Amino acid sequence: MPAMRLSLVAGPLRLLDGDFPDRDAMIRIAEYNLQQALAFLPAEDR
Repeated sequence: MPAMRLSLVAGPLRLLDGDFPDRDAMIRIAEYNLQQALAFLPAEDR
């Protein structure tokens, strides 16, 4: 699951390097999945 979340951060960020038309949606997807990935870390590492 953590690898999937990191992939769902990386993919939208790669799209944002180009001329993606709905940038706000990709930013929201990346931010959401970043928070979900960080939730896998122990609390003292956050």
